[in-house]
Amino acid sequence: MSQPKEKIHAPKGLRITKHAADRFQRRYYKKHKILLENPREVARKLLRFAYKVELDSDLQALKAMSHKDQGEFYEHRDGWRFVVVNQKYVVTIEHAEPGLN
Repeated sequence: MSQPKEKIHAPKGLRITKHAADRFQRRYYKKHKILLENPREVARKLLRFAYKVELDSDLQALKAMSHKDQGEFYEHRDGWRFVVVNQKYVVTIEHAEPGLN
């Protein structure tokens, strides 16, 4: 019996850009109707429990074009997806449900 793949957590110490925090606040409000006082803090809490995911090739190519970098994708079980570039910056936070972005 094969072992399940190890889940890879997001790197610690990632910096969340202003763009990512602003987008997250807007998308969080759209989903929950709650305006976050500190979206970066909430995003950091979610990010601690996010795992690296592989997107299907078409979606990954589209994301790479929009972020000018291949990027890595980490997803929280509630569907929040974090786009990380250079193992250093969260450049956007989106929801896996397309209608919420």
